[in-house]
Amino acid sequence: MGMLLKNNRIIFKKLFLFLTIFYLFTTLIFSYDGSNQTYDDFSNYNTYSLNTQSHFSSYPQYSQSSSNNCNLPQQIGTGPYRIPRWYYNPTRQRCELFYWSGCCGNNNNFQSFQSCQTSCEGAISMPTSYLSPMLVQNVFSQTSGYHIPIDKSFNGHQVSTPSYTATHLSNVPVVTITMPPKRILNSNPCNQPYSPGYGDQQIPRWFYLPSANTCMKFFYYGKGGDQNNFESETVCRNKCIKNNGNRINVNININRGNSNTQSNKINNIIKTTTTTSVPIIVVTIGNNNQRNNNFNNNNNEKLQLQESPNPCANGPSISVESLTRCNSNSQCNSDQFCHFGGSSQTTVCCNKPIIIDICLQPLNIGVGTSNLQRWYYNKNTGQCQSCLYKGLQGNQNNFLTKSACENTCLINPCKSGLPYKVGGSNILCNVNNQNVCPSGYYCHIGATSQTSVCCQALASSPCVDPLLSGEGAYNLERFYFNNSQQKCETFIYRGSKGNSNNFVTKEQCESTCSYYINPCRNGEPYMENNLKPKKCTENGKCPENYYCHYGGSDVTTVCCPKKNNPCQDSFVEGEGNWILKRWYYNSIDRKCYMFNYKGLKGSENNFLTQQICENNCPIWDNPCLIGKPILLINNLKPMNCNPKDSHSCIDTHYCHIGSTTRYNVCCPKQGNSPCTLPLIYGEGTSSLKRWYFDVNKKICLPFLYKGSRGNMNNFLCIEDCEKACPVYVDPCPNSKYLSSDKKNYNYCSLSQKCSDGSWCHFGGNKETTVCCPNASDPCKQSYAYQGYGNLKLIRWSYDSKEKKCKQFYYQGLKGNQNNFLSKGECQKSCPVFNNPCKKGQPLLENEKPIICNRYNDTICLTNRYCHFGSDNINYCCPILGGDPCNQVMDCGVGSFSLPRWYWNVAQQKCIQFTYLGQKGNQNNFVSQQACENVCYELDNPCAGGKPQMTTNNRPLQCSVTSNTCASNYWCHFGATTTTTVCCPNRVIDTEICKLPMVVGTGKDSLQRWYYDQNTKQCVTFTYSGRYGNQNNFLSQQACQTMCQVYDNVCPTGEPLLDESKTPIPCTFGSDSCGLNHWCHLGTIPSDYQCCPGQPRNPSACQGMPPDVGILGPTGQPVTRYYYDLETMSCKTFQYLGRKGNANNFISEEDCKMTCNVFNNPCNVNISLPPTYCTSSSQCPSDQWCHIGPTVSTSVCCPAEGNPCFLPLSIGNGNVALTRYYYDSNQFSCQRFTYTGFGGNANNFLTQQECEQQCAPNPCSSGMPYVGSDGRAQSCTSSANANSCPANYWCHIGADATTTVCCPNKQNNVCSLPMSTGEGNAVLERYYFDSTSKTCQPFIYKGLKGNENNFLSLRACQLACQQLENPCIGQPATSLTGQVLFCSATNKEACPVNFWCHLGATPETTVCCPGATNACSVPLSPGTGDAGLARWYYSTDERACVAFKYNGKRGNQNNFLSQAECERTCPEELCLLTVDSGACNNSTTRYAFDRSLQRCTAFTYSGCGGNANNFETISDCLDTCGGVGFRK
Repeated sequence: MGMLLKNNRIIFKKLFLFLTIFYLFTTLIFSYDGSNQTYDDFSNYNTYSLNTQSHFSSYPQYSQSSSNNCNLPQQIGTGPYRIPRWYYNPTRQRCELFYWSGCCGNNNNFQSFQSCQTSCEGAISMPTSYLSPMLVQNVFSQTSGYHIPIDKSFNGHQVSTPSYTATHLSNVPVVTITMPPKRILNSNPCNQPYSPGYGDQQIPRWFYLPSANTCMKFFYYGKGGDQNNFESETVCRNKCIKNNGNRINVNININRGNSNTQSNKINNIIKTTTTTSVPIIVVTIGNNNQRNNNFNNNNNEKLQLQESPNPCANGPSISVESLTRCNSNSQCNSDQFCHFGGSSQTTVCCNKPIIIDICLQPLNIGVGTSNLQRWYYNKNTGQCQSCLYKGLQGNQNNFLTKSACENTCLINPCKSGLPYKVGGSNILCNVNNQNVCPSGYYCHIGATSQTSVCCQALASSPCVDPLLSGEGAYNLERFYFNNSQQKCETFIYRGSKGNSNNFVTKEQCESTCSYYINPCRNGEPYMENNLKPKKCTENGKCPENYYCHYGGSDVTTVCCPKKNNPCQDSFVEGEGNWILKRWYYNSIDRKCYMFNYKGLKGSENNFLTQQICENNCPIWDNPCLIGKPILLINNLKPMNCNPKDSHSCIDTHYCHIGSTTRYNVCCPKQGNSPCTLPLIYGEGTSSLKRWYFDVNKKICLPFLYKGSRGNMNNFLCIEDCEKACPVYVDPCPNSKYLSSDKKNYNYCSLSQKCSDGSWCHFGGNKETTVCCPNASDPCKQSYAYQGYGNLKLIRWSYDSKEKKCKQFYYQGLKGNQNNFLSKGECQKSCPVFNNPCKKGQPLLENEKPIICNRYNDTICLTNRYCHFGSDNINYCCPILGGDPCNQVMDCGVGSFSLPRWYWNVAQQKCIQFTYLGQKGNQNNFVSQQACENVCYELDNPCAGGKPQMTTNNRPLQCSVTSNTCASNYWCHFGATTTTTVCCPNRVIDTEICKLPMVVGTGKDSLQRWYYDQNTKQCVTFTYSGRYGNQNNFLSQQACQTMCQVYDNVCPTGEPLLDESKTPIPCTFGSDSCGLNHWCHLGTIPSDYQCCPGQPRNPSACQGMPPDVGILGPTGQPVTRYYYDLETMSCKTFQYLGRKGNANNFISEEDCKMTCNVFNNPCNVNISLPPTYCTSSSQCPSDQWCHIGPTVSTSVCCPAEGNPCFLPLSIGNGNVALTRYYYDSNQFSCQRFTYTGFGGNANNFLTQQECEQQCAPNPCSSGMPYVGSDGRAQSCTSSANANSCPANYWCHIGADATTTVCCPNKQNNVCSLPMSTGEGNAVLERYYFDSTSKTCQPFIYKGLKGNENNFLSLRACQLACQQLENPCIGQPATSLTGQVLFCSATNKEACPVNFWCHLGATPETTVCCPGATNACSVPLSPGTGDAGLARWYYSTDERACVAFKYNGKRGNQNNFLSQAECERTCPEELCLLTVDSGACNNSTTRYAFDRSLQRCTAFTYSGCGGNANNFETISDCLDTCGGVGFRK
């Protein structure tokens, strides 16, 4: 076919028929309505006339069909990748494989063979250069007149049909075609296009060619195609060739003379006949002297040639001079656009094309002789690209500048910044090729390929980006990761301006942002930067305030939030299906115990080993007699104390001294003094010498202490004992310092004097207050002698130097006589200075007092005042502080009687009194006038204005007993009589109780009572003394007398009251409260009140939470019961006494009697209400049926995994039920007694039911291999791998429970006898018969078999039958030495530098050594006698050629089909770009470099790449040496 086209190339160049046919097949596709029509009348049809001269009529107008994409040349693009794609080859009229570079290219690019075939095969408008030689042969059947039959509905396509006319045609053929205005798809197989289909077969078939009205032979590929496909020529002719009528004759007249010849006439422009078949177009080409009268019948005006070209492609069809001129500002109407030509004459308003969207219009370089630099928008690349415009008949996708193009068409779908570009073009990406985007960018998947670009990634991870619906008019279903819910959810995306948290599928979302299992009991685990929990499997270390939770796997061994000290935390078994041996600490007996942890939601009191538990928690013995010792905060172990340091324990504890420092701890004290405690020998095995104080004998005695459980009366030595306890001591100064012998002293006191020669020693108690001998003058003895002892007694001593009595501290023993109980006693006994000042000493000058007088007291300093005493002896005494007028009246001391005045604060007036002459205060005036001048002022305590005044302009005072106030005044009770006055604005009695409580102002703190409107109670408060109101009572009784009082115990509203406004009492269970109230059960009878609300039943049973209320009159909480709807049980809580709700019962029986209670028999909490079940009914898939002793305990419980692997659980009930459980260690069912509650799913009613559920031991000898989880390890087995450990083999049973690792692996399994095993299964298996050396089938029963047991014949043959090597060299093997097999669909299983040898059998289909470029090696038929039909690539013919392969020892230039050969070795392989591949090896290879036009060396990575890859330069030259002319 290709040779025929080449031979006619000269004819095409000389004849305009070539262009005519090109135009007809690429732009005009006719439709046929299938009805019987007469085509003599052409008034409804358009007429086309074409020539090649540069006149207005010579520029063809057309609209491009979408099928023209299939005519585009193959373009691999400009990217760095090698992506398998399909393109349509119009020469071969089929879809073929090529490798796309990932960027740019054109629209002849399909992701699959099927999409290419659907779009192009059998549905393509063929250009003339691709015409079938058979068609050409029929077209050029004669030289004087060429008849070109053309199907009006060619390939089912239709194009636009504008009209053209022409005259003055010189050397140019003219075609005039009349077309029907509509297209109807042909259902007749004869009118369907030629389609060879696809596949690997070549079947001789016939198809009908309507254009030639003949049947043609072709090869059908076995699949696809259409109905125009007949088994023989006869069938084709009988079906399709019935007559030659119904044609449209197109006559083309060719002028074979010179250019000066007059205009040619066109004969037989259009001839039609009426038939019922498909209309045929006949194109007739004649010479210049032929004429036809029909030509003259056409409208001659249409054949007049215009002198200047029309720049518009779509009209208007008027003279160029009549077109509207325009510019960049445009003066065109809405249906036109401004066409910018090469001059002002061609810059005119043209009609807009059919495609309104400028940016979707195809590239149209126009016609003409200009070469204008322009820009157009390429919708395939999404970029504005440059082009050369010919100047005329372009479309709107034609811009003067790149910026104008980009401003009009370029779409930026990115939320921030611009898409990533290479070479000025956006890098396009898709769902399957997102890795083209560099670091810092992500692949934005838009609604179109143009908006699927690399956008800047703003977040560190797409999983932390917020939900963003974007902008646009699309409604795209997408998925985003909800970080707060930790799951992927759907949303609607608008098409652009989104972010990286945007996934096309849920699977992509979950694979990128995998959510996690939260094993923490409190809060969320510590999250790392990748938003995944921080694991602590390696070292157990976690950030601050987190601890390492050790779960059942690495996924749940993460850092959880800390809450408590682990040793103080509660013990929690957790949730999940794991059974993990753990230890917890019991703080009551301070020991560690083992338990089974379920793997999730445990507490911090969870340790991997007993040692770790004991190292972290306090394990200690308590030596204290009562209570516990003080514990350290960090480890909760007893704090050690120092017996020599009295401050090593706090005041409430003492230092217990044990046998070792370990038992030297701070124990709670028993009382304040150890000396009053009894003797306690303690507990233990020690014998420690200690001392105790005998309270009766007043002495310290020794004893033996056993080491612990003693008391405080326990001293290390006698000195410590005597120092701490009151042993007898001689108090007199002239005897032994300390003595245990009592002296016979007489007791004395202030009233009981001693005999002459003795003096009374006043000690700290009666026993030390005795008459001591050797009395003398106390005033001459040592001053302030402290004595001995531990006491601090305030005493006075005479200082003979200063003549003063001074205070000092006496220690209680051995003092002297200069020791007085009071200052007065001291001054009475010894001569002292007579100081008139009440406080301190008078002002002295030269050690003498300064004298002042009443008329001039400025002689005293600012901190002193002039004390007016007797005999006008006035001294400057220190001021006493504060306001003198507020000081109480002080008569002083002395023997004088001096008339004086003082200010009475209560009466607010000056009153006369008699002053004794000394020790008075500053509220001491010589006259009434002097007193009032200093002290009197009005003190107003009223909030509402000035108090009621007396006649002498003083506030009118009042009292409780004497209400002297006027009717509009009320008695304000202040702190004193001065502020107890009549205040204005009195309210009537009935309104007093409605007034708010006012604490007032002032410095007083007066206990008062006010009436609380809310609680209906009189409540105490502290009144500040001034500015209060009438709701202010001196006593509770006064308040209650004025205002009605009762206790409202209801949480809301008022209780039900009787006529006397007293709450109506009620009882539990009665109807005394009615329908709209419930009975509040208080702690005292008066608190049993009817509160508003729904009755207790049903309100308390509907999920009402318990309410502890407020503290009642008893002052102590009481234990009550409430109903928990979630668990359907009655639980206790502490009720304070008042303001609680109806969910409050005095006893559990009352609660159960009122609400429905459920006793949960499951070992975990379940959702309520429960789902009841029986042994024959079914529970949901995630639950199991717990069969209890009663119907109410037979419920669906949450599943805990495979019941056969759960441990034995006898439960926690009190019944005895015979049950069976599966022992996974023994692989057998055992009987046990079940207690009825709290068991697990490994609990069967019968042994038969147990055995049906849990499989027995499948191994013929020994037990299966058990993993670290205590379960039998499941396994897989193949020819190349065995997942079992050494000395074990994988027994493949009927299911997963019997597919386990069995012991005693044999070295030669093929020599073992056939074993059908045991059981009830019927499994088709194969074994190797060592006698016949063949693999034979047999039926395996599922258990107790041996290793000579294979799932398939091939598996048996691979293991036991000898393999014949089909390779040249040794085939590839696995790590275990097994030969690596492959297949036609799994060639990638072979490693680098190996290829998949496809032999006659599976045993010879293995990975053989050799180069991977199959196209560069020569033909190798191989050895053997298989005779396999194969294809190889011939470098000489540059084509794929069939050959017979003998089955072994061939090379990789060996293909199963021609299609596979041509895909691997394309005709243009030498023009493929040099591709280094995708691996990490380094091998020197050779490739043809089309830019250098020679073979060059390059480094090949070992895998990937393309067919332009040769091992030697000779191979490269042999294949590509002759293609230098092609670039």
